[in-house]
Amino acid sequence: MALHKNSVIVIAPVLMMVVVAVVPSFGCSSSSGLQYSVGDSLWTIPPFPDYFSNWSSSHLFKIGDSLVFDFETGRYDVIQVSRQDYESCTSLSPLKIFYGGPAIIQLHEQGVFYFICNFSNYCDLGQKIAITVHDCREVFPPSPSPS
Repeated sequence: MALHKNSVIVIAPVLMMVVVAVVPSFGCSSSSGLQYSVGDSLWTIPPFPDYFSNWSSSHLFKIGDSLVFDFETGRYDVIQVSRQDYESCTSLSPLKIFYGGPAIIQLHEQGVFYFICNFSNYCDLGQKIAITVHDCREVFPPSPSPS
Protein backbone atom coordinates (compact mmCIF):
# COMPACT_ATOMS: atom_id res chain seq x y z
CA MET A 1 0.00 0.00 0.00
CA ALA A 2 1.50 3.32 -1.06
CA LEU A 3 1.16 6.38 1.15
CA HIS A 4 -0.16 9.52 -0.43
CA LYS A 5 1.10 12.96 0.43
CA ASN A 6 -2.11 13.67 2.40
CA SER A 7 -1.63 10.50 4.47
CA VAL A 8 1.81 11.64 5.63
CA ILE A 9 0.41 14.99 6.70
CA VAL A 10 -2.17 13.24 8.91
CA ILE A 11 0.24 10.64 10.32
CA ALA A 12 3.03 13.08 11.25
CA PRO A 13 1.08 14.95 13.99
CA VAL A 14 -0.20 11.66 15.43
CA LEU A 15 3.32 10.22 15.53
CA MET A 16 4.60 13.38 17.23
CA MET A 17 1.90 13.09 19.92
CA VAL A 18 2.93 9.49 20.60
CA VAL A 19 6.60 10.46 20.92
CA VAL A 20 5.79 13.37 23.25
CA ALA A 21 3.63 11.09 25.43
CA VAL A 22 6.07 8.16 25.58
CA VAL A 23 9.54 9.73 25.81
CA PRO A 24 9.08 11.40 29.23
CA SER A 25 8.04 8.09 30.78
CA PHE A 26 11.46 6.62 30.02
CA GLY A 27 13.10 8.98 32.52
CA CYS A 28 10.53 8.56 35.27
CA SER A 29 10.52 4.84 35.82
CA SER A 30 12.53 3.91 38.89
CA SER A 31 13.24 0.51 37.34
CA SER A 32 14.96 2.09 34.35
CA GLY A 33 17.33 4.34 36.28
CA LEU A 34 20.90 4.86 35.21
CA GLN A 35 23.91 3.65 37.17
CA TYR A 36 26.76 6.14 37.58
CA SER A 37 30.30 5.24 38.56
CA VAL A 38 31.18 8.16 40.83
CA GLY A 39 33.87 10.26 39.19
CA ASP A 40 33.79 7.92 36.15
CA SER A 41 36.55 6.04 37.90
CA LEU A 42 37.54 5.01 41.41
CA TRP A 43 36.39 6.61 44.64
CA THR A 44 39.84 7.73 45.73
CA ILE A 45 41.77 10.90 46.53
CA PRO A 46 41.07 13.08 43.49
CA PRO A 47 43.72 14.75 41.32
CA PHE A 48 42.44 18.18 42.43
CA PRO A 49 40.00 19.29 45.19
CA ASP A 50 37.02 20.15 42.94
CA TYR A 51 37.23 16.95 40.89
CA PHE A 52 34.14 15.22 42.33
CA SER A 53 32.19 18.48 42.55
CA ASN A 54 32.84 19.13 38.86
CA TRP A 55 31.85 15.58 37.98
CA SER A 56 28.58 15.80 39.94
CA SER A 57 27.58 19.12 38.41
CA SER A 58 28.04 17.70 34.91
CA HIS A 59 25.38 15.00 35.47
CA LEU A 60 21.61 15.09 35.90
CA PHE A 61 20.63 12.55 38.56
CA LYS A 62 17.01 11.38 38.81
CA ILE A 63 14.99 9.31 41.24
CA GLY A 64 15.66 5.69 40.30
CA ASP A 65 19.32 6.23 39.38
CA SER A 66 22.11 4.69 41.43
CA LEU A 67 25.66 5.63 42.36
CA VAL A 68 28.56 3.19 42.40
CA PHE A 69 31.41 4.16 44.68
CA ASP A 70 34.20 1.83 43.53
CA PHE A 71 36.89 1.65 46.20
CA GLU A 72 39.25 -0.73 47.92
CA THR A 73 37.76 -2.00 51.17
CA GLY A 74 39.93 -1.04 54.13
CA ARG A 75 41.58 1.90 52.36
CA TYR A 76 38.50 4.05 51.75
CA ASP A 77 34.86 4.25 52.79
CA VAL A 78 31.73 6.21 51.94
CA ILE A 79 29.85 8.05 54.65
CA GLN A 80 26.55 9.80 53.92
CA VAL A 81 26.48 12.93 56.04
CA SER A 82 24.57 16.17 56.59
CA ARG A 83 25.46 19.33 54.72
CA GLN A 84 27.17 20.68 57.84
CA ASP A 85 29.33 17.56 58.23
CA TYR A 86 30.07 17.65 54.49
CA GLU A 87 31.27 21.25 54.61
CA SER A 88 33.42 20.62 57.70
CA CYS A 89 34.63 17.18 56.52
CA THR A 90 33.46 15.44 59.69
CA SER A 91 31.21 12.50 60.33
CA LEU A 92 29.92 13.37 63.77
CA SER A 93 26.38 12.28 62.85
CA PRO A 94 26.67 9.84 59.94
CA LEU A 95 23.43 9.04 58.14
CA LYS A 96 24.75 5.89 56.42
CA ILE A 97 28.11 4.15 56.42
CA PHE A 98 29.51 1.98 53.63
CA TYR A 99 32.76 0.23 54.56
CA GLY A 100 32.89 -2.32 51.72
CA GLY A 101 33.57 -1.46 48.12
CA PRO A 102 32.06 -1.15 45.72
CA ALA A 103 29.15 0.56 47.47
CA ILE A 104 25.98 0.95 45.40
CA ILE A 105 23.59 3.64 46.58
CA GLN A 106 20.06 3.87 45.18
CA LEU A 107 18.64 7.34 44.70
CA HIS A 108 15.05 6.96 45.91
CA GLU A 109 14.08 10.56 46.56
CA GLN A 110 14.80 14.06 45.37
CA GLY A 111 17.11 16.35 47.27
CA VAL A 112 20.79 16.95 47.87
CA PHE A 113 22.81 14.09 49.34
CA TYR A 114 26.31 14.44 50.77
CA PHE A 115 29.04 11.80 50.84
CA ILE A 116 32.58 11.90 52.20
CA CYS A 117 35.48 9.54 52.78
CA ASN A 118 36.24 9.35 56.48
CA PHE A 119 39.78 7.99 56.19
CA SER A 120 42.62 10.27 57.31
CA ASN A 121 42.33 13.74 55.71
CA TYR A 122 40.97 12.42 52.40
CA CYS A 123 37.82 14.54 52.60
CA ASP A 124 39.93 17.67 53.08
CA LEU A 125 41.86 16.62 49.96
CA GLY A 126 38.59 16.60 47.99
CA GLN A 127 37.26 13.07 48.44
CA LYS A 128 33.70 14.23 48.97
CA ILE A 129 30.70 14.74 46.73
CA ALA A 130 27.27 16.38 46.83
CA ILE A 131 24.65 14.78 44.59
CA THR A 132 21.47 16.63 43.59
CA VAL A 133 18.64 14.23 42.73
CA HIS A 134 15.77 15.59 40.67
CA ASP A 135 12.17 14.45 40.51
CA CYS A 136 11.27 13.09 37.06
CA ARG A 137 8.68 15.83 36.65
CA GLU A 138 11.44 18.43 36.98
CA VAL A 139 13.58 16.66 34.40
CA PHE A 140 10.69 15.98 32.01
CA PRO A 141 8.07 18.68 32.60
CA PRO A 142 4.59 17.88 31.33
CA SER A 143 3.91 18.88 27.76
CA PRO A 144 1.70 21.92 27.29
CA SER A 145 -1.82 21.04 26.24
CA PRO A 146 -2.69 21.79 22.63
CA SER A 147 -4.58 25.03 22.17
